[in-house]
Amino acid sequence: MLRKKTRPLSPLARYLIEYVEENETSLTALSRQAGLSPGALRYIIHHAERVPTIETCLKLSHVTGKAPTELMQLGGMTPETTTELENIHPWRMELLRLYDDLPLVLQQALVEMARALHTLRDGEGNHGS
Repeated sequence: MLRKKTRPLSPLARYLIEYVEENETSLTALSRQAGLSPGALRYIIHHAERVPTIETCLKLSHVTGKAPTELMQLGGMTPETTTELENIHPWRMELLRLYDDLPLVLQQALVEMARALHTLRDGEGNHGS
């Protein structure tokens, strides 16, 4: 069991603890798999009032298979926020997943390519900063 102190857990914290126990892994390993900092999930566990970012929920969804909107609701986000996510174009979501799967140097290259495309679209030479 991961919990040694008795503090109230958020629904997301309970889900994460159950997930790591059922999958015989650790919060640190899950953080790494999701591309989060090693302590990101521990912070969510130990601070029940903390609302995770949309990006954190998207990354966790990719690893756990749970819908991002469910993770967002478990994390305390409002229904309005989760509705906004459902309206994001699938290509945008795919681009985020592709970005997250790249090593840092290729993430930087992807951002530079996107800036170049933006500049081409606008026909100007000084966009992107």
